[in-house]
Amino acid sequence: VPEKGSVSKVDFNINPGYSKPTATVKEANNKSLGYAFEYAMARAYPCHMTVHFKSELGLPKLVIEHYVRDEPKTSRRILLQLPHPRLPPAGAPRITEKEVAFDADPPENAWLAFQAGKSVLTT
Repeated sequence: VPEKGSVSKVDFNINPGYSKPTATVKEANNKSLGYAFEYAMARAYPCHMTVHFKSELGLPKLVIEHYVRDEPKTSRRILLQLPHPRLPPAGAPRITEKEVAFDADPPENAWLAFQAGKSVLTT
């Protein structure tokens, strides 16, 4: 996201069957990673992350369905393409989705184009 401070919080949930997240991070807490959560377990486990954008951006939540594995460090990127204009004029179509889900298992890069109607996620 091009603007610093576009994220209001990130929820981390290691038990996605429950709606309450395991942890909520409201500001970047890691210099290199940004919003981070650490948890140790002796096996692979889910860690679904929900990115909440600032309300003035008018964007849906991004749910990243990730699984933590006992493998070497893996980094992937999600490119966000914001609508132009950011907030459409009155009467123009708006983004109506409440959330966009990204199945990040296996980990891969993605491009998410937010647009009126249904956003497009490409891997």
